[in-house]
Amino acid sequence: MITDSKKVLDSIYNYQWASEKVTKECFLPLIESVFHGDDFYLVARDFPAYIATQTAVDITFRNKSKWNKMCINTMAGTGKFCSDRTIQEYADEIWKVKPVRVPTFDPEKTKYHT
Repeated sequence: MITDSKKVLDSIYNYQWASEKVTKECFLPLIESVFHGDDFYLVARDFPAYIATQTAVDITFRNKSKWNKMCINTMAGTGKFCSDRTIQEYADEIWKVKPVRVPTFDPEKTKYHT
């Protein structure tokens, strides 16, 4: 794994990941904006932390038992954050709207014009 931003940039500039054409069209504008432009999302500043975290993820992933336990615990903990509950809270507390029953389609009761 490449661990510092200079090595990453060098690998891109040396066309390690894509052809010269693709690199110049796709990667170089991105690099210019991140390292020589606004870097609105602070990608360059967060790179060392990203690499450290990714390294920890890689190590954990190799331990299948630990990885599986973490996955199960994460999934079990997401129940409180389900989208249905969130939408219901928005409807009740922010939008102050009530549910509307949508009629179901019954083909036996529907007359078709031919």
